[in-house]
Amino acid sequence: MKLRPTLFLAGALLLGCRPPARVQQATSPYTTRFAVDAPITAGLLGLSAAGLLLVQHKRTATEADLAALDRANIPRIDRFSAGRFSNRAQVVSDGFCYCTLALVPALLAFQPNVHGRYGQVAGLYLETMSSTAALFTLTVGTVYRYRPYLYGPEGGARCATAR
Repeated sequence: MKLRPTLFLAGALLLGCRPPARVQQATSPYTTRFAVDAPITAGLLGLSAAGLLLVQHKRTATEADLAALDRANIPRIDRFSAGRFSNRAQVVSDGFCYCTLALVPALLAFQPNVHGRYGQVAGLYLETMSSTAALFTLTVGTVYRYRPYLYGPEGGARCATAR
């Protein structure tokens, strides 16, 4: 009578020794190729570097330029914030920005549908962030516009460069 449970247990163990069944992984919704995406990302990072060089070589406003600023010449969209500056708001804003840049790729690693293709998703994230950085730095480097907080009583005393 003990033969049946022994055979059942032996059969279960033998079935457990089989190679595991392969789970079908859904195909990626993204089409990427390293030969295409790597040069694009490298080019965008190069444009970001060029934008940073433009920003560093941008003309700095003099004290006379800052003293001549008139609040009436500010675009309407910026008038509500003209002359206001808060170090605390600047620190909080920067903190959210930098934490988000690091947190998003980390949280993506915990997504079950990203596990098998994290390298692809991380590459797309890098490509997206480099295109954003290129657009931002090139715009800041080529557009001359005073920030609204420079119209305050302290002018450019809060920041070393008035761009």
